[in-house]
Amino acid sequence: MNKTVLFDLGGVLINWNDDWLYDEISFQIHKPFNEIKSKFNDNLCSLFESKINENEFWENVLGSNIEI
Repeated sequence: MNKTVLFDLGGVLINWNDDWLYDEISFQIHKPFNEIKSKFNDNLCSLFESKINENEFWENVLGSNIEI
């Protein structure tokens, strides 16, 4: 039996677009799309590098007054 694990970094096979996610978050918490997108992208590397945890990431993106 052959097993395959496929990693697609950099959009080689799949070009992922997160705009649907930013749009949904923006709608749910009534904040501008571009603000959510900017904060999300500004904090993503810190999350991936374990400089912040998931709760800190979402607090940075959503604001401290939004319960996760």
